[in-house]
Amino acid sequence: MGDSQPPNETPPDDKSPHDKPAKPTHAQQKCDQPKKAEWWQRRGNYSQMVSAAFSVLALVAAIIGFTIASYQLHEVRVTSAKRLWGDYLRLAVEKPDLAAGDYDKIKADNKFVAYQAFVWNLLYACDEIALTEFPDEGWRSACRVAMRRHVRFLCESEIEGIDAYAKETQELMTEVMLEAKRKGESPECATVAVPQDQPKGPARRLP
Repeated sequence: MGDSQPPNETPPDDKSPHDKPAKPTHAQQKCDQPKKAEWWQRRGNYSQMVSAAFSVLALVAAIIGFTIASYQLHEVRVTSAKRLWGDYLRLAVEKPDLAAGDYDKIKADNKFVAYQAFVWNLLYACDEIALTEFPDEGWRSACRVAMRRHVRFLCESEIEGIDAYAKETQELMTEVMLEAKRKGESPECATVAVPQDQPKGPARRLP
């Protein structure tokens, strides 16, 4: 028999299975630990959080302030509109001849200038009411009835300057003049060119 070679064997491991892994050194532990943020970095993060919080609070305060201011402005406009309407009613009581709207008599009595101012007072009050109370049918009807008594003046004198009023007032004036033209109630409205479509003036609204 020839010489036989022993089978390949894995050299024995010097480490015993009972051996515990070596503990890391103090230097290794120090390197493995996460590096803490410096004090100025932590302070910077806190400052950013506080700044963001104040920005949110400032935005909320601004929104609340704007809402309150808008409401207060609306209430001021409503009060002003009603005061103007009250002034018109008092003037109508004091000047019944002008309030009646007898166009021929007013011209014959040389009261046209005073009458013009009276109607302008009415239109200005209705213009303010249109911006605050329309489409409230009660207020709209009150202005419409008052305008109907002075439709001859509207057709003769105010049709050219209708764009100066709010869109809602223009619509009401146009409605009144078209009705008078259709019914043949006013010679001044018979030939006046009243636009059939919506008025082109700007629609003014509250903030």
